[in-house]
Amino acid sequence: MIEASSNVEFEKAAEIRDTIAKIKAILQTETVIHFMKKNQLIIAAEYLDDFRIKVFFIRRNEIIDREIYIANNVDRQDVVRKINSLLSMDIQHISTLEKEEMDEAYIIYKYLNSGDCKYTIISQEWNKNMDNLWTNLVK
Repeated sequence: MIEASSNVEFEKAAEIRDTIAKIKAILQTETVIHFMKKNQLIIAAEYLDDFRIKVFFIRRNEIIDREIYIANNVDRQDVVRKINSLLSMDIQHISTLEKEEMDEAYIIYKYLNSGDCKYTIISQEWNKNMDNLWTNLVK
């Protein structure tokens, strides 16, 4: 692309640029599909101000639950109960993905990777150590 533009081949450079953009879009779509197919429980936390934290419970393309907590007064047992309840929910296998689901998953994926929040993935075998989990989310 740089070589084509330096040789005043602007149309060829623009074509190469557009091709690169399309490849990046395809790779991004693949990443979001992989993210959705994992079907993991994700907990994301975002500071609203110095005192309040908004916690999201996410699976695939859905925000399953959200809660606002006072940062230094979190009922950790409540969070543990929510996690256990969400982990015990029946998980459906994904065979096809609708465009709307992809759009929703893309928005969530971009938010999780934006730096506006911290998140962690909760596995079925999580050790219920709320101190470690909370430290990862809010520090």
